[in-house]
Amino acid sequence: CSAERLQIRVDGQLDEQLRSPMAQRNVRNSTFAGGRLALGDRHIVEVVGSDAKLVAVDCKSAPERRWLGIDSPHWQLGGRKPQPFVSQWGAPYGGQQLQLPPGETIQIDLPATFISLAYVDRPDGGRAVVEINDRVVLEQPTNRAFSTTSGEEVWSENRRGIGPLPYGMHSVRIRAVDGPVAVLGLFSYDTRANRTQERVLRGSAYPGETITFSTPFQTRPLVQVVGGLSHKVADTTARQITFGGSGPGTYEIVGE
Repeated sequence: CSAERLQIRVDGQLDEQLRSPMAQRNVRNSTFAGGRLALGDRHIVEVVGSDAKLVAVDCKSAPERRWLGIDSPHWQLGGRKPQPFVSQWGAPYGGQQLQLPPGETIQIDLPATFISLAYVDRPDGGRAVVEINDRVVLEQPTNRAFSTTSGEEVWSENRRGIGPLPYGMHSVRIRAVDGPVAVLGLFSYDTRANRTQERVLRGSAYPGETITFSTPFQTRPLVQVVGGLSHKVADTTARQITFGGSGPGTYEIVGE
């Protein structure tokens, strides 16, 4: 396709950084290069041209990214069962979905500095209200179609990023409002460039013992125990932890 007729649109917006079209892949050059897009959001690249042909697409994946589909045992679904999901258009995020009725809530606890909620846009979709550590951080409508350059409205899976967050354990709750929300899962990220802000506490304890942190963590820390110790989410805060279990052991507490 000639440069005069070729257009590149990212999320519906025309990108002016267009180079000469190429007939084959060249790892040192490209017709279009873009970056610094919002982390965790879905992005759609459209190649517009009467005889345009897509040769290859390369993209970077964020390191320390983890997919937690809605069928993962990490989710607390309240007895609800995910159903199969087949992607019709877009980039599939897993093969299962949960139709969350309005007013209902699901939850997951995980370590991260950034998360990305994956859901399905549909005409009858409600709002996904996301709380992290009991604070509302996102109210995302799930009833918005994507309009292509040709004017076609497409209903597809979508993603929305949330962050940055202090490193540690986060309780994420998703509630459907004003209609059902089809949840596919979420991505978790550790976006720290280094660990200069990381705090690690190590020691030994007995069941029933409470360890109070001299300086509170920014959020509930990640706790690992060895031996007879155990711990519960309800007994762990940014300020202290109370251990349970059947006997003494050692612990490692990680956070910021």
